[in-house]
Amino acid sequence: GLRSRTLEGKVWRLGDIVHSTPVSVGQPVENYHVIYSSESYLNYLRLFGNRETMVYVGANDGMLHAFTSWQYNSTSKQFSKPVSAPSSERIGDEIWAYIPQTLLPHLKWLADPEYTHVYYVDERPRVFDAQILPDGTHYSDPASGKNWGTFLLCGLRMGGKHIWAEGDFGSGNEIRNFDPVYFLMDVTDPRNPRLMWERSYGKMGLSMSRPSIVKGKDSWFAVFGSGPMTYDGASSQNGYVFVVDLVTGNPVSGGAGDWLFDTGQKNAFMGASAALDKNLNFCVDTVYIGETYAQGGSWNGNLYKIAIPALNGGNFDPSDPSFYESDPTKWKFSKVFAAGQPITAAPSISVDSVDNVWVYFGTGRFYSLLDKASTATEYFYGIKDPFYNPAHKSGGFLGGDYYQNYSKNLILDAGDLLDSDPFEVRAATARVYQGTQLFGTGSYQDFILYSRQFDGWKLTMQELGERVLEKPSIIGGTVLFVSYVPNDDVCGFGGESNFYGVYYETGAAYTKDILYSQSTRKLDVDGLKDELVFDRKISIGSGKASGISIHAGQQDGATANVQMSTGDVLQIDIDPALSFKSRLIYWKELDREN
Repeated sequence: GLRSRTLEGKVWRLGDIVHSTPVSVGQPVENYHVIYSSESYLNYLRLFGNRETMVYVGANDGMLHAFTSWQYNSTSKQFSKPVSAPSSERIGDEIWAYIPQTLLPHLKWLADPEYTHVYYVDERPRVFDAQILPDGTHYSDPASGKNWGTFLLCGLRMGGKHIWAEGDFGSGNEIRNFDPVYFLMDVTDPRNPRLMWERSYGKMGLSMSRPSIVKGKDSWFAVFGSGPMTYDGASSQNGYVFVVDLVTGNPVSGGAGDWLFDTGQKNAFMGASAALDKNLNFCVDTVYIGETYAQGGSWNGNLYKIAIPALNGGNFDPSDPSFYESDPTKWKFSKVFAAGQPITAAPSISVDSVDNVWVYFGTGRFYSLLDKASTATEYFYGIKDPFYNPAHKSGGFLGGDYYQNYSKNLILDAGDLLDSDPFEVRAATARVYQGTQLFGTGSYQDFILYSRQFDGWKLTMQELGERVLEKPSIIGGTVLFVSYVPNDDVCGFGGESNFYGVYYETGAAYTKDILYSQSTRKLDVDGLKDELVFDRKISIGSGKASGISIHAGQQDGATANVQMSTGDVLQIDIDPALSFKSRLIYWKELDREN
């Protein structure tokens, strides 16, 4: 017999969607024509600015699905059917689906009457624009050399675990192995996708590390790490970082295998990565990636970085992108931070008013029943990369000659950071307190100056079992992130989530109510009891929260959109610490008669 797909009298053909958040793709949105004054990208935008909107999502039925949202008409503010669509088509119809070849031997489980649950395409797709296509592909622009395109890069997360199959495969009886993969698709023409490549890599484990896209000179790469080897998030190998050519999928090898960098840490796997173009010259300078490893019966973690140095080995910040080292085997890999807790989510990156590069990330994991029951203390960190920190110049107040020095590396740890836990901001006066005592003059500016004596800050997750599992977001000098507290029923699936908003340089609340929480917490300060202080976290209810999507419209402030595992979508109003919208600063009237 076969497994039934009927539920409450309806046939459900679409598999369950668990971790593969849908991605909506319409016109090209990278804004390279604005950020880098790219004429070729502007031409591409003009050609595809009215492109049909397609929604891409992976499902645990073995497929990546593409659903049409039709074309958006900015005049009528409605979606209309594309000319190429058949007359019977409805908005939301599936246009195509792709089954990765490596999943074909796994599909048999779907028809099994004893089926429980199997992961297939369970990772969120990464969609981006890149200039890697030969001229004449989709359009012609001889002046640009290579053409732009829109691409979808996706792993399988917990799907596609190693399996072998025996058959003739068209060439006689043989045994073939099928392993986790990443695959790249050209979705520039959303109704006519092209598979660019589907690849597995030695020592990769599960394809769980969400890649970063890295441009160096005229070459494009994807950077990701090795995943766990088992469904409970364990690994018996070192952590590895892979750099692959975006056009072919071929790995850039360090010589020992498909990986380019080996962390040397046993029983480890890597998280998602994040890339930084510090000087906005259309070349990535640094990639950051977290690691989780088992040691002594506990889970620990590190943060690493890949530095892409100048060709001449000289100082950072060459004005010409051709000075960057385009050979990944000459990139520099180093540890930045020893966390002591597992780092499974991607970091976020920002730059402050004195040109420091900040990396923000939380700790925690949630793969197994042991993880669910864990009461280990987790943290959220904001650290300043010493390479970009002027205080680490030779003779600077933090010293060490690490500033813009490719030949030296400083590994930070929690002892180098400000403990932001005891710092509170009184709502009535906006003055800063350390515990119940006024901190110095109470001035927030003085607090910021004090915090700059450290290499960043740390914030303790106070609730038992609280952990950070999603990438943070940054807007207007405010770091936003969600945490999750599983319930204590090992057989249940519930839990509670919190939403945090802290000032990006201190990890504390700011001088105004960022979260519109009306300041529910109280302290005894200045000889007064139960004085309200600004909140830096609020409870957002039952379920595990997704990552944060920020919308900033014409209204004041912004809105953080968060989807809960219960199905609810929350809209949380926020008032960021600093101004983040373009505005008129000054004007000058010209005397046209003179």
